[in-house]
Amino acid sequence: MQSHTLQRYHERLLDERNTLLSQRDQALATIQEAIHPPGENQVLPSEGIDVEMSLDEGAVSRLEQIDAALEMIKNGTFGTCSQCGCRIPDDRLQEIPSASCCVSCEESHDRS
Repeated sequence: MQSHTLQRYHERLLDERNTLLSQRDQALATIQEAIHPPGENQVLPSEGIDVEMSLDEGAVSRLEQIDAALEMIKNGTFGTCSQCGCRIPDDRLQEIPSASCCVSCEESHDRS
């Protein structure tokens, strides 16, 4: 894959990652404000607030997929199916830049 194409995917993935992290930070601020009156600024574990729960499971999963795709760009395997080793079509990567499998392998995985 050409370097300018990789750079475009890299930027898209980073933008999406930053958006998700910003949403998490906003959720954390909201939780903190709801729990503590003005002037208090610590979320204590005893209050039963799990900071990671501020992101729904889908967002956490999405962050993991994005981080994996960024790592694939870094190690030179981006665009290669992790299951069968074939090249992932550009149309699929444009739609889902974090795709780690080709459509065929993804469908096989979904059926099992």
